[in-house]
Amino acid sequence: MSEVIDALRISASRLRPVVESLSDAQLEMPAHPTEWTIAHVLSHLGSTAVILRRRFEDAVTGTETSPDLNQPVWDTWNAMSPREQANDALGADQDLIDGLDNLSSEGRAQFRFATGPMSFDFAGFTHLRLSEHLLHCLDVACG
Repeated sequence: MSEVIDALRISASRLRPVVESLSDAQLEMPAHPTEWTIAHVLSHLGSTAVILRRRFEDAVTGTETSPDLNQPVWDTWNAMSPREQANDALGADQDLIDGLDNLSSEGRAQFRFATGPMSFDFAGFTHLRLSEHLLHCLDVACG
């Protein structure tokens, strides 16, 4: 399982210098999909990292996540400037990866996460984030 977390770390480490090299004007250029700017894609990656981190922590502690979690997070991210979205996305991304990496082997074995009709173990949860991360890194790089 550490291979998936390692892949997430590598993806994040490759995204960081790309994002840090972008000017404010470049952050407002269309990404792929073109309906979003590069900053919007990064905001999506960051806000999803915040939401997943909370859901991850709740799953670990057996706490039910509030069904109202997402909208306030999105509102916070939507109120940020493009530069804040970019910078905060990198931090939120790293925070989620660190949280995943710090879960004990026992915690990983017991981990269960449900969303809608789908249920994931730790491997499924980390693979879910990795696939999203890779996709949106391409959105930024190809924008």
